[in-house]
Amino acid sequence: MKKLNRSDMKLDAMLCDFATVREGLLHILGGGINRLWREEYPAPLGVTLGLLFEVHPTEMDSEHTLEVVMIDADGKEIGNVSADFAIAPDPDNGRPGETLILPLVVPLQQVVLPAPGAYSVEVLIDGQHKRSLGVLAAPPFGENDRRSRGRTGGGLN
Repeated sequence: MKKLNRSDMKLDAMLCDFATVREGLLHILGGGINRLWREEYPAPLGVTLGLLFEVHPTEMDSEHTLEVVMIDADGKEIGNVSADFAIAPDPDNGRPGETLILPLVVPLQQVVLPAPGAYSVEVLIDGQHKRSLGVLAAPPFGENDRRSRGRTGGGLN
């Protein structure tokens, strides 16, 4: 049987307006962001990264490094966040051998987008790439831009 190692840790990720962790649950508000509209640039990214780790029992009692890197379309880094974390089984909850779901929130609100364009949020665990989330930062509104008419396109005049 194949022995699992740290690289086998699974990860789900989502950009959202806001996220919190409470009682082991990830609470997401406005999830699935992949486009941003800003009135002017440079502008703050203004989003939160919600993460759910699926931790196999063989990965318990281990330390890991999470790195989140924001890059532009040319691969230039515009921001990063890193943190070390430990995964330990909870003897009062769960069953022996049970997979652990570990929620985590990474605030990215203050990462600065220098200009409109395509960006990517790269998630690495222990130096291994796990996830990419693309984000398109749209240019400021134009006079006839449909975004200025509201979500329904009905006009605000």
